[in-house]
Amino acid sequence: MSRTLPPRPDLTQLRHQAKDLLHAHERKDRSACDVLRRLRQFASADDAAMFEKPLALHEAQYALAMEYGFSSWTAMKRYVEKVTGRPSPVRREKDRTYVTGLEGHGIGCKDEHDNSVIACIAGVMATLGEDFSYPYLMGASGAAFRVQMRTPSWCPSAACAGVGYNCIPGAMAVTGYRLTSLDVEHDPDPQAAMAKAHPLVVESIERGVPVITLSEEAGLVVGYRADGQQIVRPYELHKDGYEDTDKRPWLFCIIEPHDVPRERRQVVADSLRLAVTLAKTECYGDYLSGFAALEHWIQTLLDDAMFEALTPENWFPTAHGNGYCYPCLWSSRLSAERYLREVCEEFDEPVRSGLRELAGLYQRMHHTLARTKPEFDCIWSLQPWNLKSPKNWTRAIRQKESDLLREVTALERQAISKIEAVISSLPTMG
Repeated sequence: MSRTLPPRPDLTQLRHQAKDLLHAHERKDRSACDVLRRLRQFASADDAAMFEKPLALHEAQYALAMEYGFSSWTAMKRYVEKVTGRPSPVRREKDRTYVTGLEGHGIGCKDEHDNSVIACIAGVMATLGEDFSYPYLMGASGAAFRVQMRTPSWCPSAACAGVGYNCIPGAMAVTGYRLTSLDVEHDPDPQAAMAKAHPLVVESIERGVPVITLSEEAGLVVGYRADGQQIVRPYELHKDGYEDTDKRPWLFCIIEPHDVPRERRQVVADSLRLAVTLAKTECYGDYLSGFAALEHWIQTLLDDAMFEALTPENWFPTAHGNGYCYPCLWSSRLSAERYLREVCEEFDEPVRSGLRELAGLYQRMHHTLARTKPEFDCIWSLQPWNLKSPKNWTRAIRQKESDLLREVTALERQAISKIEAVISSLPTMG
């Protein structure tokens, strides 16, 4: 039998109830079983089998929400906020309607937010009150462990979340939400596609959910104006606040509730296995992956004949591919360190210590990549607009970059070996 919320429900008390449910499961208290059978994994389990399987806090919250007659914890949370008068994140000012809370959110302009798609997903999750950090989404999706280089010609797209090995489905799967794409750029009539997408974007904003846009990079639509322009938190905005735009993106991506979030310990286990796969898989389509990508990158940087053939007319794509992928590798390994430090406390020994050791290896990687001086000033100095000319992309700079990547490759091999050892010591998870 379902419970009924009181007239003035207290979200803090509901959180305590979910924790009590979690602790009851840990104590093998049979009074919790009827509520927990609302979860799919426990629906047909007897009491003893239920206690043998792990339970995460977000799953206890989900079961409790269904016990109160809601489809998810988020749905119950929104109801409680509505009836208790908590202010909505949606603001209305004359001809402008927008979602607050993301005015300072970094998308491609802060060290930990260089993967613009994952940064946007993290921003939407924060607006929804969900606890999915940027490092967690990077690690869970594989983006923190991935390295790719496009062949035969280098391209900055190698570092983008949806290219080569596509990290976007993995990032969404762990949240319990789904992402629906509305293609504008490839529609036979892009203007009509924009008009069709507009009411869906407005509907999402009215629900308090920003919309992700994708072009060369990702950004967030956080609101709309009466004249049809969008209010956005764009890629690489280096100041707090929003901007107005009438630019047409390639895609709009609407995020909606879909399912219960995946159990975190299982997510970690799967992400470690994915890290090994990404390192050892030679390519995904036109994109070299893992060790193959690193070895190709190291060797090509020292291909003097190739660089002698570069001219002011043809050098930009090659320099852009190199200059973007290098800092993105640095950023991803920073995220890997932070992800592993975030999740290690959810495991007992020896897994906990193994994850901490792995975090230390990834820390050494991003520290190594940042050791650029004196040959070049910082990780972003390799971009063509900073080099300014192919003649400034000297043999000494390329040698230094190659040497640093070689050091990172050695650390990467140590990390993958350590991951394999940690995987072998992981507990069995149902």
